Amino acid sequence: MNREESLQQDENELSKILAGNGGKIYPVLRDNNWSGLEYGALFKPLIGTFEQPKIVIAVAHDMPNNLVYIPYSQEFGVDGLNAIYDEAQINLEAIQVTYKVKKHRSHCEVDASGHEFSSEFLLHNPFIQELHTILKSDEIAVAVPRRGYFKAIALSTSKDLYNAFIDDYEAAYDSEEIEKPPITKGVFVIRNGKIVQRGELEKY
Repeated sequence: MNREESLQQDENELSKILAGNGGKIYPVLRDNNWSGLEYGALFKPLIGTFEQPKIVIAVAHDMPNNLVYIPYSQEFGVDGLNAIYDEAQINLEAIQVTYKVKKHRSHCEVDASGHEFSSEFLLHNPFIQELHTILKSDEIAVAVPRRGYFKAIALSTSKDLYNAFIDDYEAAYDSEEIEKPPITKGVFVIRNGKIVQRGELEKY
């Protein structure tokens, strides 16, 4: 598809949204280098502040060919913004998450990569609670180095699995062959269903 065709496609999808025929809206994780921040897209910080965001939650229409991000408008008001994010969250949590469990002796890793919103499963509360059960731990590490990627382990997992987990997410983040946008090279530490920390793990 050439640039002219791509622009026409974008215009057609935007016209559908403006006519009330847009796809469902979902939260989308982006880093602070995302161009949408410069061009006024709606967002709230997941990590950082509005003034200095590091990782943000944007909201986009899931259209057949693109994600079309919602721009910020003062007309939304507090109630309107809350309603947008509530709807996006409901749509996300309506997704039936599919995943693979990689077992390594008495430990395991959960891989839910491959879905358009895999990285956003970090925000999928029912799935995060399920992860605690699968991994048999109140404290887990979740890696979402790029959109479409999601892997999780218990922080108390074996040395071999822990180090392999780090190798995998660092390789995904550093790869120049993966087209999905980067999010973070670190991991999110989740304790009892709540994100309590973000940072890079060190091998041991």
